Amino acid sequence: MARLKMAARKRLPAKDFAVPSKRPGPGSYPIENRSHAADAKARAAGKPVAAEVDRAVARKYPDMGKRKGHGGGGSAARGEVRHPQSHEEFMRLGHDKDY
Repeated sequence: MARLKMAARKRLPAKDFAVPSKRPGPGSYPIENRSHAADAKARAAGKPVAAEVDRAVARKYPDMGKRKGHGGGGSAARGEVRHPQSHEEFMRLGHDKDY
């Protein structure tokens, strides 16, 4: 992420901030490019403005945060391995041969 100096930050239009009412000061979260938008989301997480920042980033970059090439679904769609829920399921999957 490129460093944004205060002079450049002051020149940014209000639309380039997630919280334009606080611009250009602290807590305004600049989102003028994807790198700063991702940083804004990370820094706002867990704070009262998190939802506002997420909405602003989603408006400006609608495809940001969406994984390409996946049809949706749960963790199995992301290639994660599901853990057997019981010892019986573990044995049914054929893992007893490993031990």
